[in-house]
Amino acid sequence: MTGAGDSEAFSEDTLRAARAAAYRLLARRDRSRRELTERLSLKFPRTAVAAVVEQLAADGLLDDDRLARRLSESWAAERNFGPLRIRRELARRGLAPVADAIPDPDAVRAAAVRAARRHLKPGADPGDPRTVRRLAGYLERRGFSGADIRAIVRLTRQGELWSDP
Repeated sequence: MTGAGDSEAFSEDTLRAARAAAYRLLARRDRSRRELTERLSLKFPRTAVAAVVEQLAADGLLDDDRLARRLSESWAAERNFGPLRIRRELARRGLAPVADAIPDPDAVRAAAVRAARRHLKPGADPGDPRTVRRLAGYLERRGFSGADIRAIVRLTRQGELWSDP
């Protein structure tokens, strides 16, 4: 579905309205260029949307790299997402992964430990294959690599998951 058409000509009022709509959308939360373009294109001509998005980017109000870094840090710290899930979520939002946005291996391992602790109940039988299989599946869905999952399973089986990492 397109907005008001794809006419090259648009009025100053249309541009002003598109800019106001963009400010309202950005006031709620940061958005990627793609997200903002998609939302504005529902109501405004593409040429007006492109002009508004370019101006917002030039003014520093729209920065995909900054957004990717902020989301990566937040997802790793608050949601215990692993690097694979972070990359998948960034791609879903139309953001390219920024090299320094993906957490370092120690931070990834700490997030995996937090996720495992959150998933497992204290006193769960670490030798039970069903418990281990469910834990591995949970960590995989959170976006951790096979190496990280094996390390957490090893800690769990050795009973060291609950000791400080």
